[in-house]
Amino acid sequence: MNASARTKNAAAEASSVSTPPSPGKAWYQRWYAEAANEFKTNHGLYWSHLGHLNNLLAILNISLFFMTGLIARGYYFTYISLSAIILVALITLLPLPCARRLGFYLGCLALEGIALYLLVASAIHWVQMGGQL
Repeated sequence: MNASARTKNAAAEASSVSTPPSPGKAWYQRWYAEAANEFKTNHGLYWSHLGHLNNLLAILNISLFFMTGLIARGYYFTYISLSAIILVALITLLPLPCARRLGFYLGCLALEGIALYLLVASAIHWVQMGGQL
């Protein structure tokens, strides 16, 4: 192997290795940089788990409130929850260029958290009302 091939291989290996965050940064900046590097390497796994959570929340929302006929006029938490779930499902289906960024994923995860909160609030309200909305 000649010297130029060795230098090209060394340069390719050096560029593929992620550089550690500088020690001069604050702890939260170092943590976010490490989390972003981890997300870049395993983003497919995280998005698939978010899709599974999305499917589970949609099934729970529909089976708990819509199929049993427990939705009444004027109670919109379940509708908002289902709308948030549908929005995340659409986002996961679109091939967006920012899908490999941690901030975009955390935004979608926050939207799922809002949907989960509204679903739990609906279930608690349903139990407090004695099973009748």
